[in-house]
Amino acid sequence: MLAQCAILVVFLIGKLGIEKLGAKVASVVGADAMPNVIFIATLAYEVNLCIALGSGFGIWPFLELILFDLVENTYCLVCLSRSSAEVGAQGKELFIAATLVVREMVEVTVSFTFLLHVLLVWRLSPQMNVVLCSLTDNDFKQMVLYVLIDASTKVVVCLITGKVLTRRGYKPFALLRGLAHEYKRVFFTASITVWAYFWFLYHTTAGADLTLQFRWLKTPESRWVCGLTWSSP
Repeated sequence: MLAQCAILVVFLIGKLGIEKLGAKVASVVGADAMPNVIFIATLAYEVNLCIALGSGFGIWPFLELILFDLVENTYCLVCLSRSSAEVGAQGKELFIAATLVVREMVEVTVSFTFLLHVLLVWRLSPQMNVVLCSLTDNDFKQMVLYVLIDASTKVVVCLITGKVLTRRGYKPFALLRGLAHEYKRVFFTASITVWAYFWFLYHTTAGADLTLQFRWLKTPESRWVCGLTWSSP
């Protein structure tokens, strides 16, 4: 349990580190690159966490995920409220608003996309997915419940964020449409690439045996069961 919580902290630090690196790059190439950085970093982070939920996380790591999301969005909203008194506040506020809109859009869509995908895979061929292969019916139902709770929490956070932005004079949907239109090629390409990478990584034929046991080589008489599971001779 503690190891899972620690891994989640590493995930979050990695995401924030990539965004920080993106900010450094943006200071050289221009702030127009930041929506792409935020989109890709958030997308990879959220897809990874959804897969982690499907791998059998306990209740405490799950609550830690929700806490991370709440703290991160609260921090951005506090920065937004404090920026009005600073020099160049309008540009900074717009940047924070754009960041929040992109993050919320990715967080909500990834949760429901992941849920739809695992339902289809569970129905069609769970034995070809390393994450779903070893799950029992009860384990799968618990995973779906966790993802639904996570998605519902993100929808609530998204609505609250949208309400705060509206009170600040912004139009979240109009801002999102503008960003999606401006960066649609990068958003679309990144979405396909990130989803394809992670689902191929956890597909049986990818052979991503991180234990490096390779039982099918050491014991040729072993028989494949599902995923990376092989029966003893």
